[in-house]
Amino acid sequence: MPISRTLACVCITLPLLVGLTLGADAQSIAALKEQAAKGDPNAQLTLGALYIKGAGVSKDDTRAVAWLRKAADQGNSEAQVILGSIYMAGGQGVPQNLQAGAAWYCLAAEHGSADAQYMLGLLFSSGLGVPQDDAKAALWFRKAAEQGSSNAQVELGGMYYTGRGVSQDQSQAATWFRKAAEQGNPKAQFSLGACYRFGMGVPQDDAQAAAWYQKAADQGNLAAQAGLGYLYAKGLGVPQNDAQAAAWYRKAAMQGDAASQASIGYLYSQGNGVPQDYAQAIAWYRKAANQGNADAQFGLGASYGLGLGVPQNFAEAYFWFDIAAAGTLDIFKSGDLPKLRDHAGALLSSAVLLQVQERARKWFEAHPVPERAEVDAPPMPQPPAAAPVSPSLASPVEEAQKPQSATKPYFSTPGSAQDAIEQAIHNANRHPDGGGENSVSESGPLNIGSVEILTDTQGVNFQPYISRIQREIYQQWLPLTPEEARQPLSKQGETLIRFSILSDGTIGAIHLDGSTHDSAMDRAAWGSITGVGQFPPLPRQFTGPNLELRIHYLVNKTTE
Repeated sequence: MPISRTLACVCITLPLLVGLTLGADAQSIAALKEQAAKGDPNAQLTLGALYIKGAGVSKDDTRAVAWLRKAADQGNSEAQVILGSIYMAGGQGVPQNLQAGAAWYCLAAEHGSADAQYMLGLLFSSGLGVPQDDAKAALWFRKAAEQGSSNAQVELGGMYYTGRGVSQDQSQAATWFRKAAEQGNPKAQFSLGACYRFGMGVPQDDAQAAAWYQKAADQGNLAAQAGLGYLYAKGLGVPQNDAQAAAWYRKAAMQGDAASQASIGYLYSQGNGVPQDYAQAIAWYRKAANQGNADAQFGLGASYGLGLGVPQNFAEAYFWFDIAAAGTLDIFKSGDLPKLRDHAGALLSSAVLLQVQERARKWFEAHPVPERAEVDAPPMPQPPAAAPVSPSLASPVEEAQKPQSATKPYFSTPGSAQDAIEQAIHNANRHPDGGGENSVSESGPLNIGSVEILTDTQGVNFQPYISRIQREIYQQWLPLTPEEARQPLSKQGETLIRFSILSDGTIGAIHLDGSTHDSAMDRAAWGSITGVGQFPPLPRQFTGPNLELRIHYLVNKTTE
């Protein structure tokens, strides 16, 4: 199991390095064996570590485990941690046994090992080898955090941020993030920056957000790099600078973040911060589009429709518009994409159109969208000062209305189908705004995909409102994401949450319309809504009783 191997690497590295500093010459090894045979647990630990690495002795997994067990049986916590890691991962001649691994971690944790306490917190958080229990996870994270473990501090901060296992307290979250951030932990630096960005537990301060993002980004933190790109693009906390935005988006894009790839593609298409280069725009759009990013898919469709960077090709335009229309494109374009697609289709012969539709069908078969599931919603803490939230589906899912586009291209333009598609693309082709704060995670691609408006908008432009609450929801979702969604396990899934916002911003009913069939991932999506607590009031021009939305939460939804 990849996640177990990751945990193993964290715990094994330090004890092995300590043991190997004794040297590996024959005289030292002989003395070490003599001490180990006499029952010295530290010598037994070091000898076991040397056998694992094959340093000064022939690599021998059986002898390694035997010596480690002798040391562990005498209460040596470092040996217990290494054995726990071996059993969690499987290897060194030991079959994988999650329960045995957890038991060794528990012994080491009870002996005061901060590494083991942190690992035990991860196990209870994810349910690996032990029953999933957020309260116990928080307890063990706290023990390790109080010993100065920056990894445990950032995890404990995340639990306070979301209210998992502890009472939600964003001030406490920021405090623990700060402790870890000041030790140089990049994940904590990004999280503290996000707290300043959105005023969560600290006064809202974009300059402080940028400063902490910078520290994390300099260490290669993907989320911070994309977030810093966003701040430079918008001039928030830093002087507006498209060149800097492009530079940071590029760093995140090079790490594989699809939203940042779409953003750098857009900057190339416009010549903002980089020389205008349609070929580069296409290259980046294609990278993101092949990962399922619908803004990039739209960009490819628009580029083919207008002949920018590629020969004009309405078959390719139709294909990519069709993929984007059925995928995860944001609410600002999704309502009009079918019309763009159909305008492109009107320029194709029947035979070519059938070929493209068949190609799109095969693409969808290779990249299936999870069916909506009728399942109980995950239990989550109630939001403060909000209306009661239903913890389960009260009725069958109703037929959703088509999402309302906030900005409508002028499809009534007189003239040919080609005139119409060019005018439509011109009006709809804008910055995807998908990179940065709304679409990345520290541990893998997390993306709030399509946001469907299920109520009549009465002609009100909800674009600014949706954009604002998307940021709030994303920042609640990010630290909730369970361990199995992070690298290297990178479990995939899509959760659909339907909820309503009353006129004063109070959260109404919440329903789980589609499940990943992973309760921790579903709880994370559910908690991103309840964790906000209170949204801004709906626009005054809107006179309806509530705004009902459906959000698609995409976790590692990428394609080769």
